[in-house]
Amino acid sequence: MTRKQLLSLATVAACVLCLSATAPAYMWEQTPDLSTSGMDVNCMHVPWVAPVTILYDDFVITETTTVETIVMWGSMRLDVGSASDFSISISDDNSGLPGTGLSSSAVSVTETVHASELAEGWYNPHPDNTEYIPSSTPGDTICYQWELTLSDPVSLDPGRYWFGITIRSLNDTGNAGWKTTANPDSGSHDAVFKVLDSTGWSGFQSLAYPTDHPDEGDPINFAFAIVPEPATFALLVGGGVLGLLRRRDR
Repeated sequence: MTRKQLLSLATVAACVLCLSATAPAYMWEQTPDLSTSGMDVNCMHVPWVAPVTILYDDFVITETTTVETIVMWGSMRLDVGSASDFSISISDDNSGLPGTGLSSSAVSVTETVHASELAEGWYNPHPDNTEYIPSSTPGDTICYQWELTLSDPVSLDPGRYWFGITIRSLNDTGNAGWKTTANPDSGSHDAVFKVLDSTGWSGFQSLAYPTDHPDEGDPINFAFAIVPEPATFALLVGGGVLGLLRRRDR
């Protein structure tokens, strides 16, 4: 191996270590809408009391990846209460809808305040308890970032998948909602939901902005990000840097 090649490999190693330590390792992301058009959709329930709503949105993996963490953004209705008991699922894609469940790992949650002094809307799509609070009220003023670390990371091949979320309120401490995004990934499907009530589970239903919202009738997509485990991220970054170096050495 030549001295130039050794220096190139050393550069790659340094870049990988630096990026792994400092860069947000999002390999897929939809950012939260923090404008007055932003809205949170209820996904919280009190066990045995309130009907269950599960929200789903899709994401695309372009490289074989082990997913360790999912970051999502959301708020509490009227800024009341807190969220802690998250139930998540990752499913494959079945003709544009969630398909077979691939993971329902337990998660540990890290909560930080992402933004405050906002004015955003709130929406509960459950047909038995529909509610829309406009941003003029507002429905909430604080956006939280919830970092969900999977107890069992899941390996995914390239393809389209669905992230599902519901949050239980063990002490009836308010309602948590998933934040909408104004920048959905190109080619992504519309978000969907299903509900559980006394008659059982509903089928999947599409989600659209409610009556009187500025984007009334438009499809909804949610704010979240997929984070690979560090080893996968290092391989992805290292491969990209090596490719650049090879092109430069020609």
